[in-house]
Amino acid sequence: MTTTTAVKTSSVLCFDGQSTWVECGALELPSGDYTVEAWFQARSGGGALFEAAGRDAGVHLALDESGALACVHAASPAPDQRVSFITPASYRDGQWHHAAIVKGGEVLTLFVDGSPQGIVSGARPLSGPLSMSLGRRARAAQPSRGLRGALAEVRVWGRARSGEDVRGGLGSSLSGAEAELLRYYRLGDGRGKLARDHAAPGAAGTVHGTYVWREVPVAWAADQGTVRPAATSETAALAQPESPALRHRSRDRDQTSENTTGLQDYGHWKHLYRERDTSGDPPFRRGRIWA
Repeated sequence: MTTTTAVKTSSVLCFDGQSTWVECGALELPSGDYTVEAWFQARSGGGALFEAAGRDAGVHLALDESGALACVHAASPAPDQRVSFITPASYRDGQWHHAAIVKGGEVLTLFVDGSPQGIVSGARPLSGPLSMSLGRRARAAQPSRGLRGALAEVRVWGRARSGEDVRGGLGSSLSGAEAELLRYYRLGDGRGKLARDHAAPGAAGTVHGTYVWREVPVAWAADQGTVRPAATSETAALAQPESPALRHRSRDRDQTSENTTGLQDYGHWKHLYRERDTSGDPPFRRGRIWA
């Protein structure tokens, strides 16, 4: 039997697909293993969800042009140092989905909504400092690779979380004091240009470009302890901000770095893209991510 709670209201960060992105600064992965988690919503186009990249190495999670999730882990520019895969399903459906990349040893696994969608071996350790960003590539402005949609509850762990851990964390928020939690951007309590980091308070993200913090309804349903998205009574056009009162423009001019992350030179996106039919926008849905 499914029980649906009352609808709550919370804010999420919306991206315009061109200028919006969050600069999160340097990220270190001490053990070599990691887990990256994020809730995302998109209706059109593709775009980066998360990237942590250095000059020659990095990890990248994005929606491709068809709405499929594409994941790349590159230890160096050499082809045999890169692993990648793409999901068979499209997630450009206007609903909220949870994605998690888990690297344990040399095995890379992508979970979507708690279920493994891809497993690949050969993921070598990343070396050197990494620059982390949300909603766009970590280096210079690349409008064609910007996210058109919304993000919430972005978490970076310094260890490989098990499938049980990933599924167990789908329906609740964190305190920020959890062991080996390196970064935690709820993106549900933000205003203005700062995206608060609840795990490392000194590492708040800076929001660039045209951005919107939008109040949206959040509903959840529990069935024998399993939390899953439940329909709300409204459809929030997160990817298409409308209210001038909610719109902000950064006064900081985005700086174009001359350094290369290495990832942009691989040409790994073209061979991942393929056409796929998608259905129209369904009613807005959201998982319970605020306890």
